[in-house]
Amino acid sequence: MSAVILSDQFFDIAAAQSAKPFLYEKVGGVWQGRTYGEVANDVLRAASMLRALGVNKGDRVVIGSENCMNWSIADLAIMTLGALVVPSYSTNTVADHLHVINDSGAVLAITSVGELAEKMAAACEKSKACKTLVCFDDPALKANPKSITVKSWNKEMAQVDLPHLDDIRGKLDPDDVSCLIYTSGTGGQPKGVMLTHRSISANVEGVRQMLERADLVKDQRFLSLLPLSHSYEHTGGLHLPVRMGAEIWYCESVDQVSSNLQEAQPTLMIAVPRLYEVLYDRIERGLKAKG
Repeated sequence: MSAVILSDQFFDIAAAQSAKPFLYEKVGGVWQGRTYGEVANDVLRAASMLRALGVNKGDRVVIGSENCMNWSIADLAIMTLGALVVPSYSTNTVADHLHVINDSGAVLAITSVGELAEKMAAACEKSKACKTLVCFDDPALKANPKSITVKSWNKEMAQVDLPHLDDIRGKLDPDDVSCLIYTSGTGGQPKGVMLTHRSISANVEGVRQMLERADLVKDQRFLSLLPLSHSYEHTGGLHLPVRMGAEIWYCESVDQVSSNLQEAQPTLMIAVPRLYEVLYDRIERGLKAKG
């Protein structure tokens, strides 16, 4: 497969299977999902919203939130514009967020609510150029930011018309940078690693071909647990499932892994060895307890 633009690949796959289930998350204790076609429209509206807020091709946009449907929608919308996704861990401090914002030169930040929004708002206020914050839910900040503009994702999305893809899509090359992933490296301040559309799509295609040999591509379901801010989950837990036309179910939290596994019944999951050790030990203890 030739190198692709990640957002273009998503729209191609969504067009080919618009009615197929794609993203799921729990809302009010109930799993709710959206199809590829519905998410494609969400991505287009989000791209239009971000452009109206001043995001252009080549700009950097920070996403600092727990894993959720809107995280992935924002990621694809930013790439659609030809802007760069800059993930920031939800566990980051204000100082951590500020470093990522200033070092990347971000012009806008996206977050959720509560403590995450408070920390991101504080970082934006201290930043050089990031003066717009978009919150996935209605922002209710304890502090009253005076030097930044705070917007509600839901309200802004409701105000934009559904654009045509060709009218909103940035002209990109596979060798253009798609995201800046910040990693601690060997020490000192985290450094932004530039990942191109070509590099991510090459990794994705390599894994897809491996799974294809094991007949694990068609009708697959992923449980997303690791932070999307990490390159491992961003590639393997988002763009790989997209390439496969698979479903993604977002785990509520580490404490809910066992129950979410039973509820979602995933066929694939991107994880680290330690997680599987913990799950194995928990299952083994449960079996021993039952005699």
